[in-house]
Amino acid sequence: MNENMSENTRTLRFLPPLGWNSWNTFTWDINESLIFEIADCMVKDGYKDAGYEYLVIDDCWSLKERNENGHLVADPKKFPHGMKAVADYVHSKGLKFGMYSCAGVRTCAGYPGSYDHEFVDAHVCGLGRGFPQVRLL
Repeated sequence: MNENMSENTRTLRFLPPLGWNSWNTFTWDINESLIFEIADCMVKDGYKDAGYEYLVIDDCWSLKERNENGHLVADPKKFPHGMKAVADYVHSKGLKFGMYSCAGVRTCAGYPGSYDHEFVDAHVCGLGRGFPQVRLL
């Protein structure tokens, strides 16, 4: 490292954002217990200490239709305590929590996308709850 770098620059370690995403392993087969288990594993097995700080839930976490107010709603069978409880648990482990949505009308798996709901979804699903990441793909 260059000795002229500030202490803050040296602390960054030049790592990209590192984390875990539910899609590649579990696709639509996700639930609250699984996410809690993954968060525990990320801490217990040293991933957090290695720089893996994000836990992101991908597609299929919501109901198949928006509620009467046009909001996405977590599937109560998969996430009986709601997404705030999931986020709070992940945050309690010192990790950052993110949720996926799609910029289209429907996600790849056929769930509601964020087209024409971008600001509402960003607020309801994440940014308004203190989540650092809302993925709109």
